[in-house]
Amino acid sequence: MRWDASADAGFTTGEAWLPVGDDVERCNVEVQRKDVRSLLTLYRRLLEFHRNAPALRAGSYEPFESSGEILAHCRRLDGRSILVALNLADVGDEVGLPGPGQILVSTHLDRAEERVEGSVRLHPH
Repeated sequence: MRWDASADAGFTTGEAWLPVGDDVERCNVEVQRKDVRSLLTLYRRLLEFHRNAPALRAGSYEPFESSGEILAHCRRLDGRSILVALNLADVGDEVGLPGPGQILVSTHLDRAEERVEGSVRLHPH
């Protein structure tokens, strides 16, 4: 990841020994820090969520039945269940839910706290 939009992307004040690549003006940490839907923001939210969700760190692992290119499992600890559903396809798909719930984190960072029941539509990728 490039740090900023400078000539050597913030890696050095000297001459970089590897090329920094194209699109450095748009694709760098400095720009992504300001974007609430950037990949950097998603990673930070996922790390924070993992730190604050004991079921993800120490809960039981139970595969969850799904179809197509959805990979899903449930983590349970102390009466709390977290369903992790990942759509690996390049098109949206749905996964059935074991009961009502709430989306805690989504890849596009657009559905936090959304209440869901029956099934949930997953974005591609």
